[in-house]
Amino acid sequence: MSDYLAGHYRRRNIRVEDGVRTRVHVPVIWRAGCSLLAAFLLGLLLLSYPLAAAPTLEAGVFLRADDGMPDPRFRQSVILLIRHAPDGTLGLIINRPLVTSLEQLFPRLPEALPGEQPLYYGGPVRPELISILFSGASAPGNSREVLPGVRLGSLARLLKDPAFSPDAKKVRVLTGVASWAPGQLNRELARGDWTVRPAQAHDLFAPPEHLWQRLSPDKGLLVRTALPLDGV
Repeated sequence: MSDYLAGHYRRRNIRVEDGVRTRVHVPVIWRAGCSLLAAFLLGLLLLSYPLAAAPTLEAGVFLRADDGMPDPRFRQSVILLIRHAPDGTLGLIINRPLVTSLEQLFPRLPEALPGEQPLYYGGPVRPELISILFSGASAPGNSREVLPGVRLGSLARLLKDPAFSPDAKKVRVLTGVASWAPGQLNRELARGDWTVRPAQAHDLFAPPEHLWQRLSPDKGLLVRTALPLDGV
């Protein structure tokens, strides 16, 4: 074979012996090194993107009861946390409507409140407390914001406030609250009784039937009942 052809084959990683062409394979170690380098560069690329932070346990998040919730009062419940402090935690169950309607409970409701809407079970503590979660253009002084655009207050006080003008489609009236002693909720979270999920206003006022399923870890979080309304 001529020197020209032998040089041509050498440039193409082909060895020529006694006129027989044999391809020279790239060493396996070289290919393995390239794979490791690619994996390293991919890891650097992924680390450059910020990771989504887990929801913080604080007022304004949902708690979703775990499938194995041992307390029957909270099974398949979703709770909106309204207060989380060193001296304890408060929340409102938002997905448990009762058979009693608002017009049955309050015969002289203002027109802004939907009389046909059911009263909701907010929790097992202090059932005499009637609180309201609502959205609207006004921000009465007897209420406070618990989510962006969502306020909480005592219904009895707000009914006396001329500035109270809620959106009739964005109202939840609840009886009672859920409460935890200092450190109690953290222990229940560590045991796996609850999942913490970000709270959204559209979930708060949506039909409650499938909220617990929608907030499952595969796709969220149980809410507990309302704050001491004396302090609103």
